[in-house]
Amino acid sequence: DGPGIAYCLLSISYVGAALGLILVMVDNQSTERMRKSLHGTVLEFRSAIAANSAIAIILLIIAGTEMFGFATQSAFPSITRDVLNEEDGVQGILNASRETGAITIIVLLSSLAEIPRKGTWLLISIGTLGTCIVLLGASTDLIITIVLISVMGGMMALSDIFTQGFLQTLVPDNQRGRAMGVWVVGIGTQPLGNLQIGALISLWGVSISLFSSGLALIIITLG
Repeated sequence: DGPGIAYCLLSISYVGAALGLILVMVDNQSTERMRKSLHGTVLEFRSAIAANSAIAIILLIIAGTEMFGFATQSAFPSITRDVLNEEDGVQGILNASRETGAITIIVLLSSLAEIPRKGTWLLISIGTLGTCIVLLGASTDLIITIVLISVMGGMMALSDIFTQGFLQTLVPDNQRGRAMGVWVVGIGTQPLGNLQIGALISLWGVSISLFSSGLALIIITLG
């Protein structure tokens, strides 16, 4: 059946990724080996954020985008059933359109040597994402919904790429692993977004939930 095939393909992709990692050779002589306790690592993480306000700002942007942007995917079942009045299979189309938008943006960016004014583009991506979410809350047409979700996927990919890039440039080379730790902390807030959007949908419906999430992203952009 459809879901079974999808999960099989997903498993194959994970196995392929694992095999690719096995083939990666690491130069042990150029790798700094450090053994530290979890408590020490947490203290260093807190110190790094306190010493560099730019890292703290990027962390807040990542967390906000995750909670109010990426978490809107949890509303897809309600959009499919309650707004579009479609069968469950349409939810798969919505998920696919989101990923198609993301892949398209990634392919386009990979063809560019350098992107000027990355900070401006980051804000544009978040603002566009918020606007699309607001419009999604008002959409009752399947085609318009698919187009909006595709654009949302592209803007999510842009925000991920730019925030990761900023974090890498804000720290010295030997702390880039810790910078990615900041990014992981940021994206770890998405479950909180899933909770809030689910609660808002149960209280006030899909439209108000999406409108509030999109508005929050627009506020983050303007702030």
